Amino acid sequence: MDRSFVERNEASRDRLTRAIAGLSLEDLERADGDGWSVRVLLAHLAFWDRLVAARWRDAARTVRTTPLDIPNELGDLINDAAAAGWDAIATARAPELARDAAAEVDDLIRALPDGAVAAVLEEGRPRLLDRSIHRSQHLDSIDRLIRPG
Repeated sequence: MDRSFVERNEASRDRLTRAIAGLSLEDLERADGDGWSVRVLLAHLAFWDRLVAARWRDAARTVRTTPLDIPNELGDLINDAAAAGWDAIATARAPELARDAAAEVDDLIRALPDGAVAAVLEEGRPRLLDRSIHRSQHLDSIDRLIRPG
């Protein structure tokens, strides 16, 4: 069973940890053209990592092999609805939230049984295992905001 997603998750969590280590409060407030600051991006990452963890725990509790699905369209609506709440998070708290959520979901995913891994991959939902896909996208955005050019 290919579990290379575990190493990718660890690498993206390490990248996250390095990225947030040197951020100033000013850095956390830098925003892109859509108004998403580094702080909001980190809160967004924390939310989605915790939601993936909650979905896996729910699947185990309800004896489903894989978590409930969230259609892409619903994900976009969730982001739109949650953005104001993420923006209200204290600036200094966002890095800690992202780091802790990444560790929580990575630990949970690492311990999944092979049957659950195979089933979710067969369903074509690799993001439920490979959190580096989502993290890398936003860490790239954060890098551009902090080190433009």
